[in-house]
Amino acid sequence: MIYPPQKAKSPGDPTEAVAPTGNPNHLEVKASHIIKVCLAIRQGKIRRRWLVECGYRHVCGYDIAPDGPSPERERFQQVLLLGRLREAIARLNPQVPLVACEDALQQVLNLDVPVLLSANRAFHSLLVNGVPVEYQSGGETRGDFVRLIDWEEFADVPSPQPLSRRARGDPSPAGRRVG
Repeated sequence: MIYPPQKAKSPGDPTEAVAPTGNPNHLEVKASHIIKVCLAIRQGKIRRRWLVECGYRHVCGYDIAPDGPSPERERFQQVLLLGRLREAIARLNPQVPLVACEDALQQVLNLDVPVLLSANRAFHSLLVNGVPVEYQSGGETRGDFVRLIDWEEFADVPSPQPLSRRARGDPSPAGRRVG
């Protein structure tokens, strides 16, 4: 796995890339954690309340629909909420020029991979590793990775607890009513 370089935090050279610290698989662990949480939510194993406790906000799909009171997409087929993604890219990558941030957004929107499984892998790579971009700075071409997710934010998030069988309306271990 290729890890995106992290910016040095020393006052010496802010453009120097440094290797990730701690667990060498920290990005993989966090990405798999997010994937497990998403699957658990879809399967109804995690309550929405837990996400709210972690700082997420529930928004009704009708409100952000193209014909809703606060539309965030132009049509129903549009999967990504571009305004939110654009804002997150800018917030997570203040050191990257706006042109490079827009390039990263276009790379996410246009994976240019015709096969669904390959497209999912390509998107997963961008999500975990960051989107590679190049831009001009001080007369030089620089390369960087634009982050789409703040992995540090998830470091302190407690693991979700699945609902009990009774909370899911499943009283018996085998999933059938006894009696």
